[in-house]
Amino acid sequence: MRFDGQKRTWSTVYRMEDPSRDQQVGGSFDGRWFVFAVQHSLMSYETSIRVWDQETDITRQLDDGFVDGVDTRSGKAIWSKGVDRDVTEVCLYDLKNDEKTVVARGRIRSTWIIGDLIVRTEGQADGSLDFRAAALASGKPVETPQGLRDIEDVGPNAASGSVLAWIEGGFRTVRAWKVGWDEPRTVFDEGRDKVDGIGVSGDLVSWHPVDSRRCDPAAGIQPVYVADVRSGTCVRLTKELGYVSTNEDAMVVVHPDSSRQKFHSFLMRPSQLPPLPTR
Repeated sequence: MRFDGQKRTWSTVYRMEDPSRDQQVGGSFDGRWFVFAVQHSLMSYETSIRVWDQETDITRQLDDGFVDGVDTRSGKAIWSKGVDRDVTEVCLYDLKNDEKTVVARGRIRSTWIIGDLIVRTEGQADGSLDFRAAALASGKPVETPQGLRDIEDVGPNAASGSVLAWIEGGFRTVRAWKVGWDEPRTVFDEGRDKVDGIGVSGDLVSWHPVDSRRCDPAAGIQPVYVADVRSGTCVRLTKELGYVSTNEDAMVVVHPDSSRQKFHSFLMRPSQLPPLPTR
């Protein structure tokens, strides 16, 4: 669904062919094109990639198969597609010219658009993950940015805009890199809590603990934390349970009230926020 903020009305972008089976599992909007993934089977994970054009109000299919990791910017869309056992292709689609290019092929684990680059994590023979890069404009390989070289411990990761963040150190450290930095920075490392659920919106990185005195998933206590990569300051956003949804300049935080019978949400626009103050 699309919401028109001026008219305060909703309109349909895409209607699921089988609502009992189909579900949206990812999406990205660049201001004109909304590229999204629809999973058609809970058993085989077969998925289609579709795009809605805001100018023409037309939705069409771009690809299908075992696809994941949709991202889009400036009329270009990317996703990863499994083509064989442990073999994944990174696909680049020019939405203006209706052209698809395979950017890379290998043990791809995740793919993001960061600045004017397509950055991916690629598995190596020793089991480690390395960062690799390609130009968004052409899809051609380029040198991996200095700050992403020699990173040996890459866990769950997320990116948005010009920031890439990941978890390492046995799920206890959150690190981030921003376009132009010579090296990544540690934004959270207490050495005690394991963390997961990483997300990025602008200069803000979010996560939640998964085991600590402050976290009890069985009781619904799983607070949300956020760090500002500009200052390195971390804050706790929710008292107990919380969920976060992020994109390039929006972070939506959902949390229950004290009765846990009703949920509330608030929206943050990182581009409109000053850096969190340093301690």
